Amino acid sequence: MGAVLTEAQNKCFNFLARYEAEFRRSPSVREIAAALGYRSTNAVAQVLDALEAKAYIKRRKGMRGIDIVHRDEFAPLVGSGQERLVAVPVMQLDIFQKGDKPLVQRGILYFTHFETEGRDCFAMLAGDDGMDKSGLLKGDLVLVETRPIAETEKGVLVGVSDGESLIVREHRFVNGRVNLLASNRSYMEKVIKPDEKTSVKVLGAVILSMRRYRKIS
Repeated sequence: MGAVLTEAQNKCFNFLARYEAEFRRSPSVREIAAALGYRSTNAVAQVLDALEAKAYIKRRKGMRGIDIVHRDEFAPLVGSGQERLVAVPVMQLDIFQKGDKPLVQRGILYFTHFETEGRDCFAMLAGDDGMDKSGLLKGDLVLVETRPIAETEKGVLVGVSDGESLIVREHRFVNGRVNLLASNRSYMEKVIKPDEKTSVKVLGAVILSMRRYRKIS
């Protein structure tokens, strides 16, 4: 475990790790200053000096001569193949729109290539406790692969827009209709009939859920 970092040092180190993971190179001192709001490169140099003294980084000659030498479970993984980081948009409904509410991006989270498997994905927060009997609670973060659901797929969990919120349901085809089932019996089943205009839309298949993600205000 590395030496204790100050808040400023931790922010700088996390930026270095994210930048290296995304661009496969270290940022310049000017880029660090611009990203973190420093008014001078001298202030950045002082933070980098502290990170090097605490064995989090090692510097070498050159404009981008910063190597990360400290890794922990929260630092972005850098490398190739399954360690590659993928930027995934976090989506929510635009509640200010009338009628059908479109999805809008509220931010970005980084997942490893191992978690996304190269699929086209977005992240969302489960909007209700409809799947609590399946271990998924309101506010859990879910990773959704954007794709159509085949009729042969039985009981796959899907991300759903019900016109008011983003929720997760079990997806089943029954008699040519899409049935969206909750594991909590107090939530009504949602049915999508062929050619029927409805605010309920299946957004894709859930491939990952996380309980540890919580925004603390």
